[in-house]
Amino acid sequence: MSWLNWFSPGKLFNLYADRTVRCVHCAGPFVVPGAAQVLTCPNCYKRVRVDDVVVTGSQIHGRVETCGSVVIRRGGRFQVEVLKAGMGLLVEGEVRTAHAAAPMVVMGPAAVWHGDLQTAKLDLHPLARITGGRFRVRPDRMKAAPGGAP
Repeated sequence: MSWLNWFSPGKLFNLYADRTVRCVHCAGPFVVPGAAQVLTCPNCYKRVRVDDVVVTGSQIHGRVETCGSVVIRRGGRFQVEVLKAGMGLLVEGEVRTAHAAAPMVVMGPAAVWHGDLQTAKLDLHPLARITGGRFRVRPDRMKAAPGGAP
């Protein structure tokens, strides 16, 4: 199964089905209603964002943390200081970040990456461009702390 199938629109925006997400703070899995956006993690009791973030245009943020997925579509430009995605990151556009962390990262053929990344699994298309940053691919570390803790 291709990891790109995991990011299909049907899985991202099914508002009626419950889904399982991972907390960006404690890595604990929990079930959330499909339409939920912000909840309290039942494992660590911290307030977390659980919706999926989809970037289609140009966006600038200081910090984005979600227990769901982050998807940067083709033509999208996402500039963020800190990016944490509990379920994964799909890059089809351009990302500029100081630090990003996700358990799984998929970069498509038009992807452009600037900045540091920590992940457990990296699926990199041969045409994707990485223009700088330090990549740490550590499967054992991300199971314990998907939020980027060393």
